[in-house]
Amino acid sequence: MIGTSDKRVLADGYLEFLAEGKVDSLVRLFAPDGVVISPIYGNKSPIDFFKVLDADTSNSELKFKGFFDEPDSNRFALFFNYGWEMANGNASNFDVVDIFELNEEGKIRTLQIIYNAGQSAALLNQE
Repeated sequence: MIGTSDKRVLADGYLEFLAEGKVDSLVRLFAPDGVVISPIYGNKSPIDFFKVLDADTSNSELKFKGFFDEPDSNRFALFFNYGWEMANGNASNFDVVDIFELNEEGKIRTLQIIYNAGQSAALLNQE
């Protein structure tokens, strides 16, 4: 099992890389067979997900709200607020819960992103 402190280090790195739009650094956190499950973008490989998110983003502001460890497992969750300035000039602000499942090497196997995507999806598709 991956320990709480290792999960927290991964979580902190993930939030930092996400806020800074560091696609390559984000992808390195994932296992080769990793997948991202997103309410807007669907199921994608990490490289495909983060590239499209980066293309759709002009700026991001993240505010950490909580870390939740599932003891005796390789899962944990992050709770944060996402201020998203989109490349099309629109902006959205919402709370997110990201659920991570790690492999035995401590790489992300599955990232499930949970938030109310209705407003953001509509803004993303507006020109």
